[in-house]
Amino acid sequence: MEIKVQGDLVLVKVVEESNVRASGLILANINEEPSQLGIIVALGDGVRYEDIVLEDGQVKRIVKKRPIYGVNVGDKIIFPKWAGEKVEIGEEEYLFIREAHMLAVVEEIS
Repeated sequence: MEIKVQGDLVLVKVVEESNVRASGLILANINEEPSQLGIIVALGDGVRYEDIVLEDGQVKRIVKKRPIYGVNVGDKIIFPKWAGEKVEIGEEEYLFIREAHMLAVVEEIS
């Protein structure tokens, strides 16, 4: 199945955070809230907007589209707890998140 994401939405696979820390300490899973980290699986086709121009004394509206800025498929992002619309595709759970609701891109430091 192929999914074509529309507009300013991105399709995100939520990343399960490990409860084992680098030191080997295992944290109890007291907080059952979902992760706020996800990996972008697909990007929308862009954000539509209107340019209003004056040509020959006439006001014209020109509909344009711009790409979603600053992220690519495979990027890990942080988003608010309330963001997104949960969907199930096959056995997997995903979120549709708006471009404006993405807070940061996580870059791994080695």
